[in-house]
Amino acid sequence: MTSAATTRSAYGRRQGGKLTPGPCPVPRGRAIQPLVTTPADVAHAYFAAVTAHDADAIAACFAEDGNLVTNTGSFHGREAIGGFYRDSLLQSADVRPSPGPLIVDGNRVAVEIDLLRSGRHIAVGDFFTIDGDKISRLVIFFGSELV
Repeated sequence: MTSAATTRSAYGRRQGGKLTPGPCPVPRGRAIQPLVTTPADVAHAYFAAVTAHDADAIAACFAEDGNLVTNTGSFHGREAIGGFYRDSLLQSADVRPSPGPLIVDGNRVAVEIDLLRSGRHIAVGDFFTIDGDKISRLVIFFGSELV
């Protein structure tokens, strides 16, 4: 497990809970697909795709038969998962996740997120199951607005 104080990924550097630009910044509208080798790398690639508002890149982070479970429903397969992001979450132009430190246990990753959406900060919990270099299951709990 890496230190929560400073971690480095293919798209940026996290220091003290804040993401700062790294060697491979993510342009808005198109996510860069970094080389993923660990469950944490897969989670970071997912957050890069969400930050870039790239539903196709988000879907590509999932296994072909991946599952997404949210407060609003369950989605099976890349096409349905991409549709969820395209048709709901990414409808707000200001969607920006700020993930906290990742908790990694084998192929499972948990993270608390401060999600900016429609000018509001929302508490979110993501629970990933990673198989190889793809998300096989992601459970997202959308919580209350942060004050």
